[in-house]
Amino acid sequence: MTITRDTFYTMGIMIMTVIIMIYAQFILVPLLLAGLFAILLHPAVVRVQKLLKSYIVSFVACIASVLALLSVPLFFLVGHLDSIVTNIDIDTDTISTQVSSLSKRLSQNALIGNYVNEDMLTQQISGVVSGVQSVLQLMLVDGSSALFTLFTAILFAYFLGAYYQDLRDTIVRPLAKTTRESFRAMAVGIPEVLRGYVKGLFYVMVIVALMNGALLLIVGLDYAIMWAVIIGVLTLIPYVGSAIGLLLPFSYSMLTSDSMEQPLFIVLGFLVIQQIEGNFITPKIVGDQININPFIIIIVMLSLAKIWGIVGVILALPLMGVIKVILDKYFDAEVLSEIIAAKD
Repeated sequence: MTITRDTFYTMGIMIMTVIIMIYAQFILVPLLLAGLFAILLHPAVVRVQKLLKSYIVSFVACIASVLALLSVPLFFLVGHLDSIVTNIDIDTDTISTQVSSLSKRLSQNALIGNYVNEDMLTQQISGVVSGVQSVLQLMLVDGSSALFTLFTAILFAYFLGAYYQDLRDTIVRPLAKTTRESFRAMAVGIPEVLRGYVKGLFYVMVIVALMNGALLLIVGLDYAIMWAVIIGVLTLIPYVGSAIGLLLPFSYSMLTSDSMEQPLFIVLGFLVIQQIEGNFITPKIVGDQININPFIIIIVMLSLAKIWGIVGVILALPLMGVIKVILDKYFDAEVLSEIIAAKD
């Protein structure tokens, strides 16, 4: 395997793509979301169209069904989050009392007693709780912007689905035979990868939410179902999403619990659930749908987070999956494909 001139051309194109991503964010984010929506909805729209005949009516019916299903947990979450953000104040005295109790217990441990610093522990936990409260407020404030992006993406998804067949035929017709075959392979491979990944991820989200919900109900935390749903949704963010979700019920427990037992049980239970999810559930359900090197995913995720915010974090893994399919079918880019592939 040799590095060809086309490989350097591909790398140059990727650099130009990054530049475009920075300056064309306002159109690229809804367009990429629209492509994802169009691919995921296409099988359902085709089935409904056989009954209703009209594409636009079929598309609207599918979108309305999806939005109706999503609106129930969304309104549930927004209502509870607004109540929590409005009514909870950070009680430093309460946190200090709990941390002092924990510090005394830890100091009695022969192994770690000499390393416990009560003031530092109090400061760190208070900082985490303050940060979580800021995140909750930011989630509520950014809601209107997210709704506008969602509406634009749905509109774009309709046009992408409606004109996909004509656009594909227009692109394929003038291509050489070998290039045409590669293009058709990509047109089949990309939807398969994305649908398989999203379907598996949805199952993982539901299972993670159920396990965390059971944990939080057992420890007696208020709003247990809401926290569980948030943790499940945050599974969308690769590697760190669930850990971020843990901070929410943990911080709430620190603010409302009279002792440190409940927060500690939450952390310990979460660690057990993470081991089960990471070693058994996700590998079994999602498998190697994307098959990207975790190091590359983290780099891309952080980069897109800087450029596009939270949407970039969510799109990082599907976008890398699409790029890998393209590189796999474009044989001159085999070197780049192997670089970003997960290693055994």
